[in-house]
Parts: sequence; structure tokens; C-alpha cells
Amino acid sequence: MKRFATPSLMTACCLILASVWTDHQGLTFRANTWGLRQDSKRKTFFKARGNVLVTSLTDGLQIEAEEIDFEALPKAKDSKAFTITHALASRKVKITKSVSTPKSKQTTVITGPKMDYSTTPTESIVKMMGPTTINNLEEIQRQRVIATGSSGIAYLDPSSRVANGNGFRKAILQGPVKLILTKAKTKDSPESSTTATASHMEFENLPGIQKVTLVGAVHIVGSSTGDVSGLSRAILILDQNDQWHLDASGGK
Repeated sequence: MKRFATPSLMTACCLILASVWTDHQGLTFRANTWGLRQDSKRKTFFKARGNVLVTSLTDGLQIEAEEIDFEALPKAKDSKAFTITHALASRKVKITKSVSTPKSKQTTVITGPKMDYSTTPTESIVKMMGPTTINNLEEIQRQRVIATGSSGIAYLDPSSRVANGNGFRKAILQGPVKLILTKAKTKDSPESSTTATASHMEFENLPGIQKVTLVGAVHIVGSSTGDVSGLSRAILILDQNDQWHLDASGGK
């Protein structure tokens, strides 16, 4: 994390209660107090405190917290649209990422006490420090993933609109981990539910591959798996009928 300028070095510093600041470049934020400075490359550094809400329209990203330090940079050369390249948020953090493709619409909500968000042209990364919950909803297929852990890391698509793939790509959570996978009934598939607990979880949500690896004191109860316990390691795979099954190669 690059060091943010102290308030005395900022080109602007304001004290405005319940304020909303917006510019034509797609960034909106609300904060009790805020300050900013801009360098020669048009990168802007913000410090916001108290009831902070930051929204980037171009990223499909929203960050809420009591304290947020973040950096914004033009999305492309000569672009008027800004993207958030880095943010450090603490106290009652909520990160919401919305991504649409021609065949799906996903909303990912990550909540916890402290998070470090960064993005590159290929992916966005959320480092979660402290007890965290990831709640991902695929609205068209009506699939939901809720995962909780003591800390972890999540990988998201950096854009708000993509040709294919998933907005929520991958997550690694440290335990104790609890995972809830639900699928509402649609015209093509029945309703289903799977719950799992473990000491460690890795969730992969890539095109054509939806897989969960669970390690340590694994317990799974599901519509398609039955009640399974006593495993030191297990792998769940989503089949073509949107049902989660134990992979026989997962091992004990």
C-alpha cells in the first residue's frame, strides 16, 4: 500500500457532515470528513473518515466503511472514467461488486472488519483481515454462495461487464469455515442446498469449473451428497444439472 499524503500536504481538505462529493469521472463518495490530492499522472489520493461510501460506476464497485484510504486513476489514456486502483478500508467494511455478462448477472458482497482492495487490468483482489463473510448471488441461475471464515482472500473480475466468465472467480478462506450453497428452483433444475464446515476452503468459480476444496474436519450435508463427516479433505463439484456432488478423488 503506497503511503497516503498527510492532510497538510493535500491540495484539498474539507470537513462536511453527511456530504456527497461527485465529479463527471464516475466517482461518488460520502464521508463526514475527507481530503484529496492529485499527482501529475492524474492519480488521485483520497482519505475519507466517518460513514464513508465510495462508488465507482465504471468498476461496478461500492465500498462502505468507517475509514477508507483509496487511490483512483483514469481507466485509460485520455479517459474521463476513473477506476479505483487501491483501497484500504477498516471498521464495518462492506465491499459490493456487480458484474454482468450476456448470460449471467452476479453480485458479490464481502463484509468484515478490515480489507485491502487492489485491482489490475486482469483481476481485482480483496484481502480480508478478520472474520469475514462472502455472499455471492448469480441472479439468472438463482445460485447463492455464502462463505464465512476467520480471514482470507477473494479474486474478482476487474470490470463491471465481461464477455464471459464470473465476477466472483475464486476465494481462499481460513477456518473455521462454513459454506452454504443454495440453488432456487428454475424451469431447468430443481431446488437444492448444501452446507459444509471445515478448517480451510478454496472456492473456484471459473467458466465450466465450479469446485470447492475443503480441508480439515470436513462435514457436508447436502441434497446430492447426503450427510458426510470424518473426512480430512473433500472436493465438491457442480455438475451440468447445477447439483453439488462429492468428487471421488477428493480423498480422506
